[in-house]
Amino acid sequence: MLLGGATKQSGDMVRKALTNCIGCGKSSKTASGYCGECFHANVNNIKTEYNQKRWVSGQAKISCWKSRGAQCSEADVQAFNEQKVCQICGSKETPLHFDHCHVTGLYRGALCRQCNVALGILGDNLDTIIERLQKYKHQFSERALSGQVDAKIGSK
Repeated sequence: MLLGGATKQSGDMVRKALTNCIGCGKSSKTASGYCGECFHANVNNIKTEYNQKRWVSGQAKISCWKSRGAQCSEADVQAFNEQKVCQICGSKETPLHFDHCHVTGLYRGALCRQCNVALGILGDNLDTIIERLQKYKHQFSERALSGQVDAKIGSK
């Protein structure tokens, strides 16, 4: 904390606005909107309420994803929030995960846990992943034709 209630963020000086405490009405400079006394008296409920508001508004999502290297905008958050199914397998499993390119940081889509983990294990280059899977499928098909494996395995 610097003089006058200023904080240092990313090398910039930012002044917190003086507002009234949501709990008791006293002047407050905290991001949560509560004075220190009210905040500490009910810390668990306030943190949960504060984080829920930030998550719904998209601010917590942006902070979380940016800390993982994603370059996301409010439009990306809106697109993610509108997704109801995994964009790879169509699963309705929740929660969906924010998939982004680990090279560019750009948002790619909403994925179920299983598809998100699979991409992480297979690597981040989608062209390479598709190429490897096509090669594997081709090898499997050749073995199935020669009778080495059951042709029904691996097909829908």
